Amino acid sequence: MGFLKKLLGVDQFKTCPVCGYKTIEKKDRICVECFYEIKLTEAQIINSGYSSRQEYIKAHQKKYFSPDTLVDRIDFFSPKQSTEGYEKDLKWKPAVTEDVVLTFNQEYVNTLAELKKQKQLEKSRVLTTFFEEYTINEGSIEVSDEILEEYKDKVPSLLINLWKSSGFGKYNNGLIEIINPKDFEPILWKWLGAEEENYVPFAMTAFGELFYYRKLTEDDEDVCLIDIQSPNIETIIWSLADFFDNFLTDLEHKKEVLREELFIQATKEFGHLAYQEIFTFTPILAMGGLEKIEFLKKGNALVYNDLVIEMMK
Repeated sequence: MGFLKKLLGVDQFKTCPVCGYKTIEKKDRICVECFYEIKLTEAQIINSGYSSRQEYIKAHQKKYFSPDTLVDRIDFFSPKQSTEGYEKDLKWKPAVTEDVVLTFNQEYVNTLAELKKQKQLEKSRVLTTFFEEYTINEGSIEVSDEILEEYKDKVPSLLINLWKSSGFGKYNNGLIEIINPKDFEPILWKWLGAEEENYVPFAMTAFGELFYYRKLTEDDEDVCLIDIQSPNIETIIWSLADFFDNFLTDLEHKKEVLREELFIQATKEFGHLAYQEIFTFTPILAMGGLEKIEFLKKGNALVYNDLVIEMMK
């Protein structure tokens, strides 16, 4: 874009009132530098909650010129040229003062710090709602110190604490199982097609669907589901704590994802599931099986996942 600017000449570009760079051509609807929406009408601006276009510009300037870290001065004219090659209009004047931006910067950085603190608390919170609805079955497997040490930086403390207190095992007679990630990582890598450093399989349904945790950044995370019957992989929730306290306790998710009604029927027909044992659809749903008791058998979760993967090739 900077090369194009030089070809066309600086005069081809008008100055953005927010960032002060010469970025705007007649046809443009948005500034490519600060994303200021040029074509908004006064009515649209007022409907967005601003009293005037000038207030709208001021609000965007505070955000644009405030970095994510605390600073003690603001230079509205630095750098003279943007990363895209646009030049700063030295005749342009900001609508806000340096003090206004510094005050906003202080508030903004404090807000970011508070959000980070809340996320950290979220990762270590007690799973109150989950334990109101789910009970660990007898026969759970104690988690070794080696596993706890290996995964302490890969998963939130709430999962580490759950492993310490309850071990690996089935809840509510097998409706959900907390699994040993070391056993299921090879299966996860096969489903994904590659090994991923911060992806940790940690739970499965009574029918073998896998849940895995992803540590996206120091502050961001999510939980994904591998529906082995479709097959399909999707992000289902953006917090591990919410997975336990909200997703697993939601009636609709129990019905559609955990297949609770079919699980109850299968348990009556075939008995309780053992550790790492699941109810297997034979044939799998993608190849003609149906969600009915007559299409179910018992099988090992690792073996069944391997078979499904091979059939899908």
